[in-house]
Amino acid sequence: MVGKQLLASRIFAFSEIRPSERSERAIPRSMTGGVGFLLNKNTELKIIEKMDKLEEIRRRKLSELRAAQLEKIQQQAKEQEELQQQVQQLESIVKQALTKDALQRYSNLKTAFPERAVQLLIILAQAIQSGQISKIGDNTLKEILKKISPEKKDIKIKRS
Repeated sequence: MVGKQLLASRIFAFSEIRPSERSERAIPRSMTGGVGFLLNKNTELKIIEKMDKLEEIRRRKLSELRAAQLEKIQQQAKEQEELQQQVQQLESIVKQALTKDALQRYSNLKTAFPERAVQLLIILAQAIQSGQISKIGDNTLKEILKKISPEKKDIKIKRS
């Protein structure tokens, strides 16, 4: 249908067709490089069919691309949900071993630096499961945070 409309809009520009050709269907000279030629009914139908096929191929390809994109988004959401569940499991293990001050420090860290908080959770969960640590105080937590935090670079500006 779209192909027929597109072809009709391009074929019937009467102002660009010679008066003797207006009675028949013709392509405007501007679209053919100034040559201008006539179409018979069979040729016109073949062109319309090809345009319809192209339109159908475009629609099918677009729907395939949308489906692939939707599948990718769903996969990412599933992975994100699994990661969230793993973090919650680690939190439940680690929170049992934290003192009130350490728990407050962890909450602040989680709010300010979520990636570093997850990194800390992994380290603490491994230490707890291996039996290296049973109770984690604020000072122990500070020491671990100093070890995993990147060192700050001192920047000095000299004015002359």
